[in-house]
Amino acid sequence: MTSQESAQADSADRREYARLPTSIHAQLLNGPQVPNVRRVSDLSMGGCALSGVNVPKGAFVELMLKPLSDAEDIHVNTAVVRSVRADGVGVEFLELTPEARRRLSKVVLGLLVGQQSHLAFPQ
Repeated sequence: MTSQESAQADSADRREYARLPTSIHAQLLNGPQVPNVRRVSDLSMGGCALSGVNVPKGAFVELMLKPLSDAEDIHVNTAVVRSVRADGVGVEFLELTPEARRRLSKVVLGLLVGQQSHLAFPQ
């Protein structure tokens, strides 16, 4: 196992919430790559993975998650970059309003329900 694989395994072991695959968009609201819209490849109540973002580990970012559904955007006041990969970064959500957390939970629940129905009714 390489040191990068070991670091990723350690990072995954510390997660409080399981990450769910998705393909929603997020907009960075601060930092050098503003106002670029990026793809979120997985999402949980505790964080997400952003593709095509080049921000150093430990950097604080502000995000606007843009669900594909008619749901309102979700403002993440503060997130920290916990991992950096060639294709993007993994961030942990640190600060969300109660309303943003409620909207996030609805999106995550929708992903869980979709995942469960796909497992129950394979095509």
